[in-house]
Amino acid sequence: MSVIIENSKIKSNPQNEKNTDIAVWLRFLKEQKIIQLFEEIPDPRQQSKIQYPLSSLLMWGLSVPAFRQFSKHEFQTTLENLSAEEKEGVINLLGCPGKQIPHSSTVDHALL
Repeated sequence: MSVIIENSKIKSNPQNEKNTDIAVWLRFLKEQKIIQLFEEIPDPRQQSKIQYPLSSLLMWGLSVPAFRQFSKHEFQTTLENLSAEEKEGVINLLGCPGKQIPHSSTVDHALL
């Protein structure tokens, strides 16, 4: 089943919708080796304070426009309103350890 993020929630992909399909997005990321590229970026943060890998935070930032969210704040609200199953899919997409999605402020602090 393919799903999309639209208007602050993930739902089944209706035929008439023109939104980013997660399956297509994942295929693009794998074909272009985006995740592997992000994993190769050196992480200047203090290692003892890192909760999320830099690659996960970069994927979070890249997902905002990919899922046609108008801002990081809208994306944060979208993520907060997902069901547990939908959150699990996003966690897998981002490659987040610990079964939690980073907050937008965590992304901001890491990428500044």
